[in-house]
Amino acid sequence: MTDGKKYIPLFMDMESRFHIPAQFLYALAGRESRWNAHDVAGIHGAPTADDIKHHAVGLFQITKGVVKDYNTTHDTSYTKSGMLDPRVNATIAAWYLSEKVIPKFQVEWNNAKQIAIIAQAWNSGPYATKRIVDALGNQTVTVDAVKKLAEHIVKSGKEFDGRPAVDYKWLAGRNTNWAKGVARDTIRAFSNVNFTVPVQAGQNQLVKPRSRRSTLAKVNPVRLLSWLILDLLPVFLRWLLRR
Repeated sequence: MTDGKKYIPLFMDMESRFHIPAQFLYALAGRESRWNAHDVAGIHGAPTADDIKHHAVGLFQITKGVVKDYNTTHDTSYTKSGMLDPRVNATIAAWYLSEKVIPKFQVEWNNAKQIAIIAQAWNSGPYATKRIVDALGNQTVTVDAVKKLAEHIVKSGKEFDGRPAVDYKWLAGRNTNWAKGVARDTIRAFSNVNFTVPVQAGQNQLVKPRSRRSTLAKVNPVRLLSWLILDLLPVFLRWLLRR
């Protein structure tokens, strides 16, 4: 298993760009690929070009649908093989999460049930998950309740919320332990994994803005007196002559 800690700087960069906790990205990538940037789902050994084309790829196991969404939105031309680059993979994953998944749900990053819903939506489709979560009530819903209702919809064969039952087949078939594992790993990462990166000299240094007070304190008193005499004295004299 690859050591996921080497990707912490990457996940922190994604957090700064997409406002998703690095700890969640760390946990999600761990469950998706065991932090193996060259992992191709279901393939053991060196993958072929055809394997890469037809299977989820990389750190976050990006699918062709997610790549297509990103390319359409950004007018780019990434391919599935490009998902073997960990930075590209993480960027597209974080973008998709921030645009297509997380905004649909209520999430507090110390709430395991809510984190699990985000993971489930990422893994099984945000739209189907959102429709079921809304039907169940966002405040108390669990991934097990979502799966149970999805199973019922598929078994009935009837439309649910205007969508055919087949739209919920993937959600019904997923093991909820995976999403719960992402949630546990996320909360554990907040406590047990060091998400600080040493600041290198000359980089990422915060420059404290000078206050108005400190700026005035540095004014040369001679220059201040000259300004008062040369600029304000004529104005004062004109005022006296008018009286």
